[in-house]
Amino acid sequence: EADYRSIAPLAEALTAPGGHAWVGPNGAGHYTKMCHNAIEYAIMEALGEGFDLLSRFDAPIDARRVADLWNHGSVIRSWLLELAEQALAKDPDLSSITGYIADSGEGRWAIREAIERGVPATAGSSSAIGLEQIAVAARDAGMEVVYSGIRLTP
Repeated sequence: EADYRSIAPLAEALTAPGGHAWVGPNGAGHYTKMCHNAIEYAIMEALGEGFDLLSRFDAPIDARRVADLWNHGSVIRSWLLELAEQALAKDPDLSSITGYIADSGEGRWAIREAIERGVPATAGSSSAIGLEQIAVAARDAGMEVVYSGIRLTP
């Protein structure tokens, strides 16, 4: 905690108000960030699925307008939804987006931790982390995983 206090003024200058905290002993901050990213991936997957479903309605639905609507009082309002709205404003069908997310390793780390600690992590494991990364995490942990009827072996 003393080390954190020594850099707190720098963190204060670089982050939004309340955007930093000492959360526990050595390694806890990095572990917290890994959990944060797993949650973020799951939210992005849910937004993607919802907008994909909207796009398959029998008539056109203005996805940018829906994103704006959902960001005003809806339980799912969020910065990620604001980013989706901005992307939809620039590219209404998102045709310029490849759908590829580079692997930072944190998704695999989160899945490995979930497996090792007995946490189902179904939202995270079915998100942008991807089934292939689950297989890698399972292999790295020396385990076999059965997920949604698909057998992933080490």
